[in-house]
Amino acid sequence: WPGKVPADRTSDAIFASIDFLPTFANLCGFRVPDDRRIDGIDQTDLLLGKTERGREYFYFNRAGVRKGKWKYLRPDAHFHGYAVEDGRKKVDELYDLEADIGERNNLAGQHPDIVMELKKLTKAIEAKEVKVDLPARFQIQLQERGAENVHRDIKVNSKRDFVMFEVTDEGGIGSGSIHLRSGQWPGKVLLHIYLRGLEGFELKVGDQTFSGAYHGEGVPRPDGHLPTRMLDAEGSPLSGRYLVESGQGADPGRQGGYYEIQIPQSLLSRKAPAIELSWVDFYRR
Repeated sequence: WPGKVPADRTSDAIFASIDFLPTFANLCGFRVPDDRRIDGIDQTDLLLGKTERGREYFYFNRAGVRKGKWKYLRPDAHFHGYAVEDGRKKVDELYDLEADIGERNNLAGQHPDIVMELKKLTKAIEAKEVKVDLPARFQIQLQERGAENVHRDIKVNSKRDFVMFEVTDEGGIGSGSIHLRSGQWPGKVLLHIYLRGLEGFELKVGDQTFSGAYHGEGVPRPDGHLPTRMLDAEGSPLSGRYLVESGQGADPGRQGGYYEIQIPQSLLSRKAPAIELSWVDFYRR
């Protein structure tokens, strides 16, 4: 950029794609709206050479964080739509990007203090996450099914770029529907089912019906069954098949965690007005 940015200038500062909007807005003489949260930061001074510092850190949604030369990834880091699960061991990962840009040498075991620091930073960032008021966009209806006089609910838990519908059912057999009242479905829609054992579920969107169940990690999934994961309260995968406390007989208590199902975006992009859902707990009453 003649007179502004010298040719062939390079920088190792952290610059994220979300920084383009506020940076280019400033360079073009526009004011960034202040009635909403803008994820990016203005990096004009970095581009013009007035500072050598960029971002202090960059957070990867539900995956980890980079600070300086260090990049930390959670054991269950997953980049929806960008990476294929390769079956590798789920452990904390720490990489020195100055020496290992290909992220081949995990240094988490050699630098536990840095892992702990970046874990705390990740949690602190997530604690500040802005919640968008989306529940009014959805109407929940529960059908009379299964045991009576038990607590049964579908709760809307909205985040900035996705929404989770959290199903709880003390009786273990239930059904309901989620109706979109206005706007469009978010980019990602998750079901979190809080049962002791997911013997089966059925999901209908428009004219398509899908089934599913959870029989353990790595168990082959029949055609037409949606992928399902069993996660602990922190969102990390669990082994086994059931979310129950051991040593409690035929009616054990439920341990923390949930079954996660992601609804294919291809179904929701068809302007489907509702999601119909039913579920069965292995430990139903």
